[in-house]
Amino acid sequence: MTSVNTSQRHPIIGLYGIPGCGKSHLLSELQKQLGNEKYIYHEGSKVIGDIADGGLPGFKKASDRRQREYREKAIKKIGESSKDGRVTVVTGHFMFWELNESVGKVVCTQGDLATYTHILYLDVAPEVIQGYREKDTARKRPRLPVSHIRAWQRAEKSKLQRLCHEHGIIFSLLGAHQDAASLIGSVWHHDEDSDLHLAKHNLMEALGDNLSGMTVLMLDADRTLCSQDTGELWWRTYRQRHPSDESNGLECPLRRLFSGPLGYSYAAFRQAVFLYEEATDNQEFDDICDEVASTVDMHPEFVNLLRLVSDGTCVKAVVVTSSIRLVWEKILTREGLFDKIKVVGGGRIDDMFVVSPTVKVALADYLRTTLEVKVWAFGDSPMDLGMLRNAAQAFVIVGEQTNRSTTMDGSLMAAIDGSDQFLPKQVLLPATSSPRLDTKVLSITTLDSQMFLDLLFCGSKELAFIDATDNINASRVLTTPTRDASISGPALQDAHRDAGKFLALAYLSNIVGVEDYPIPHVQGHQVTGHQLKDQRHTTIIALMRGGEPLARGIYDYLPEAAFIHAKTPGDVRHGHLQNRKTVILADWVIDSGKTVAEFVRHIRKLTPDVRIIVVAGVVQTRSIAKFSPLQALVRHGDLTVIALRKSDNQYKGTRGTDTGNRLFNTMHLP
Repeated sequence: MTSVNTSQRHPIIGLYGIPGCGKSHLLSELQKQLGNEKYIYHEGSKVIGDIADGGLPGFKKASDRRQREYREKAIKKIGESSKDGRVTVVTGHFMFWELNESVGKVVCTQGDLATYTHILYLDVAPEVIQGYREKDTARKRPRLPVSHIRAWQRAEKSKLQRLCHEHGIIFSLLGAHQDAASLIGSVWHHDEDSDLHLAKHNLMEALGDNLSGMTVLMLDADRTLCSQDTGELWWRTYRQRHPSDESNGLECPLRRLFSGPLGYSYAAFRQAVFLYEEATDNQEFDDICDEVASTVDMHPEFVNLLRLVSDGTCVKAVVVTSSIRLVWEKILTREGLFDKIKVVGGGRIDDMFVVSPTVKVALADYLRTTLEVKVWAFGDSPMDLGMLRNAAQAFVIVGEQTNRSTTMDGSLMAAIDGSDQFLPKQVLLPATSSPRLDTKVLSITTLDSQMFLDLLFCGSKELAFIDATDNINASRVLTTPTRDASISGPALQDAHRDAGKFLALAYLSNIVGVEDYPIPHVQGHQVTGHQLKDQRHTTIIALMRGGEPLARGIYDYLPEAAFIHAKTPGDVRHGHLQNRKTVILADWVIDSGKTVAEFVRHIRKLTPDVRIIVVAGVVQTRSIAKFSPLQALVRHGDLTVIALRKSDNQYKGTRGTDTGNRLFNTMHLP
């Protein structure tokens, strides 16, 4: 059966339980404590008596069919009276079970199930109910054995819980340790809209006000920051403390809940809160959270990353969890991270909101669109996919086969196929875990890789990219021979060299500047000439083989610069860079940007403050994209890329079409 969206209904709370368990008394007490301004109260049997012909005596004499009609009319009348904005509290009955009957008779109607948003079941001990019934002088009820009352309760709780979940109704047992007024008070104006409003408020409290230019890490918790599920651990600990609690069963109640009709809806997460409330008081809840937190080991990769984040100024992080907020606050406190890394989550009525998949999506979208910050999202399951898709950079955490979500592969593949813009990466934690999907589709990265950290901490800096395509005529003319398959050898080298000269004069000169120097005039006196500046403090590095002719063209206008041939970054030594202000890296084609990034990173280690200018004939768009290897490097210093043209074509030459082979006529060599 399809679940009902309770957020679209006015709150109507049913108080259920065995006749004589104290529902009417509780209703009267609630009216005294909560008042009538925000709440309205109905004794269900009285409403039925007002409708039935002959009042309650007439109702009791009516046929089963007629009684059902009266009940339907009564709940309809109650539903209509609730539309004044107040929370409605109603006493009701689910079933009656006479001592001489083998099974009870269910009197709950479809109207009841379509009207109630919450049902609280008075879970009073059978012995106490027996005493209440015997002492009740206002109503004469037959004496029932404790065994019969217990069987009646069990049947009601089991059937009522199932029906509530099928109809999107929040169901909770109201135990002796619970304050009914506080529980019912929490329902006031608690819907999906207010839930999201509170979640956003908590998010902003967690991150602070000044988010301009920031990158925010949105981190799922269970099976992302650690390999465990803290919700399951909580209930396992609870069962160990309460082995005789029959309602608990062997299976985690959260697993039963989320695999049932409510799925991962808002109502399901609200229902989970009520499960915790009915199980323990605040002190025991806190104690169990302590025990659970002490058994959870965060992945050391995340601990190290979050320590870097807490020390930084351009990156903030927040844990957004659908699990128990308090558990994760205790875990982060133990790791010494809670001063800087806060948790947005729920778990108890007092938290006032829950984190459903819809909330995760909305929070990611709020950060990205309203606050205009970069969002990096980390999650492990289909519940996180909406958040991941709303992030600028998405990371799927992949654990060991036995601990990971079994449905994630299909959901993830469908999300990737459904959007050209969704390009997540996977992080294997531990590193021995087997990857998800094809690693060509879902590439692997690590949280401690230099590229990951460079991308994360580059802040608001953007890669300076100069595209000579803007100079349309010159770019077209210079590019044509380089693309002509009939041209190779010295003629192609000349074309590349011409491109280098052009880029040096037209664009490089604007970066390094021009300086004066004296030259003899044709008329016999000295005049001022101009040349590219600081040539003796410049090193040109030709990336072999394809970058050599291009570098020669640049060298023509920097004749006093040092000229280095390099096939690998290690070919560039410290002596090549001593007393240098500028390093020019020349390569004809920059494909992914990985090779050039390795050279840049190597040069930065040797001389951190040197200005680096990359000059290329062709730059693939992906190599300078927002989260590309080259973009990551601006974190470390001044970096500019100059290109004769930019290309979206990711074609990679081989043998006869390879740039190096064409330049040096080695197409046919083995």
